[in-house]
Amino acid sequence: MTIDLDSDPVADGFSHTLDNPWGHEVKNKDIAANRKGSVGAWLYGDLNSGVWREGALPKALKEVTSGETSKKQGLKLIHIKAHQVDPIVVENLNSLIDDNKKLLLANGEVLALPSDVRVVFEVAHFQNVSPAFVSRTSIIHFTCE
Repeated sequence: MTIDLDSDPVADGFSHTLDNPWGHEVKNKDIAANRKGSVGAWLYGDLNSGVWREGALPKALKEVTSGETSKKQGLKLIHIKAHQVDPIVVENLNSLIDDNKKLLLANGEVLALPSDVRVVFEVAHFQNVSPAFVSRTSIIHFTCE
């Protein structure tokens, strides 16, 4: 499952059609950045006037833990794709990618990351994020050469 944080998914080659509004392969149940407003609210969720609107990441976590995807055998991936990483947005992921493996949402809900699920980040660089975030990740660097 891919969550694309880029505000212009067309820029990275994904096509949007009426049959495929997300711009990705539907079989992966991908979520593109057809968002308005705060990236953090879109990704995690938003508590506005006492009404909770679930974000893309909690939806993806619930799908891989209790949806149709959870029934599949083997390792499951949540692929978070962004050209640039907003340090404020990703700091909220620290508890999910460290030994706690839990995401605490603004509505008080806690989502645990099962042992058969991995969170993968595809980014151009990590230059804006904290050393604490970088230390919790394994980095693979690809070049165009």
